[in-house]
Amino acid sequence: MNVLFINCVSSNGGDAAILEAAMSILRRAFGPGLDFVVQDDHPQRVKQLYPELTVVSSCYWNVIHTDRKGWLRNLVPTLTLAWFGLARWLTRRGDRSLARQSLSKAEFDYLENYRSADLVVATGGTYLVENYNIDQRVFDMNTAIAMGRPLVLFTQSAGPFKLTKNRRRLARLFRLARLIFLRDERTYAHVRELNVSDNHLRIVPDAAFALADDDLATRPINPFPLAKPRPRIAVSVRQWNYFASGNNQDGMARYCAAFASLTTHLVRRYDADVTFLSTCQGAPGYHDDSLVAFAIRKILAVDVQSRVEVDDGFHTPQELRLLLRTFDWIVATRMHVAILALGVGAPVSPIAYEFKTVELFRSLGYEFELPSIETLSSASLVSAFEAGVENYERVARIVHQRVDHNRQQVWQTAVILRETFPEFAQTAPNERSQVRGLSNAVEDRLTAIH
Repeated sequence: MNVLFINCVSSNGGDAAILEAAMSILRRAFGPGLDFVVQDDHPQRVKQLYPELTVVSSCYWNVIHTDRKGWLRNLVPTLTLAWFGLARWLTRRGDRSLARQSLSKAEFDYLENYRSADLVVATGGTYLVENYNIDQRVFDMNTAIAMGRPLVLFTQSAGPFKLTKNRRRLARLFRLARLIFLRDERTYAHVRELNVSDNHLRIVPDAAFALADDDLATRPINPFPLAKPRPRIAVSVRQWNYFASGNNQDGMARYCAAFASLTTHLVRRYDADVTFLSTCQGAPGYHDDSLVAFAIRKILAVDVQSRVEVDDGFHTPQELRLLLRTFDWIVATRMHVAILALGVGAPVSPIAYEFKTVELFRSLGYEFELPSIETLSSASLVSAFEAGVENYERVARIVHQRVDHNRQQVWQTAVILRETFPEFAQTAPNERSQVRGLSNAVEDRLTAIH
């Protein structure tokens, strides 16, 4: 069975965690003998980071690229997209030789990846939101449908969809997809607003919860994790270019000042050693959160700087999980830093930059209001951290139980997949023989680290 993953950005450690988990869930659903092909925006870079993966690229930007100017600048991509659509139709009909003559090698190879796929999976994440350009995502998912391939959307946070163009084309895609996993009730509402039937919609937690430890519900909890000499605290920061006010420079200045104040508080109040660490760093040419971390460290007092480290290296999701185990507390802007930390039982103080973080932590039993990147200040961030410490003993057991519940729910998506695609389910082995959450290649890497 051949599975093509599309819409992947595997240079992002959070997206890579989703991909690892989704692969393992598909193996549980349909058996170990699956061949995966990963379509990524930057295939050469991802091949270097994850040599065990088979990585290809989308041809969208090749198709729409033009050096024309004036009125031809818009006309030429429209015509080339129409021509590509014709070649796509020919390929589906089986007229591959004619399609080959009509397309570049990159375009023909792109269609061959879809033609040979038994199942196309749009990876989970938060890319169907109007902060971002979604044209390529729609193009790739449309190709799966145009080629007659069953399309599954893995755990998504999406919407709201306000632009008429997006509402029209996403409504069509959502209706034609065979199965859609949504991460939260708000995303479900956004999809249903497009008059999409709920017959194939399922609300399930983020796929990365599949990587969580399986003993969290019964694991002993230290009610005072910071009551020790020189506790270790990890801090995840990021660049954000979508402040509601439109003034990103001022917004980032406030954000950095707030984290400088928090870092100073952690060092002086708790005698902590602080390490800046993220899912997005160390991949050449990709977003590097360590640049923001270095900028924050630069404005700290000298005595605080001496207790602060910036980890700017690349880490796979499994390597991140090993690192996060070594910390006593995690302050997380990146949502998948939070999810991976929760999965190893670490206390987490989240910062919300999109609604997905609010929805996640509300479902986990966090009763107090999460600090928002839009209104973040030194006082509000320190206050939110202290509220987390003060309430930790009371909420820790609830959080551990709900994280474990999320883990179990995510693995149940294997059952949903088998029920939706019974034609593939006949090869599914005994579930107890499946390796939880890891491909063989990742297991080998994890063993090597130990």
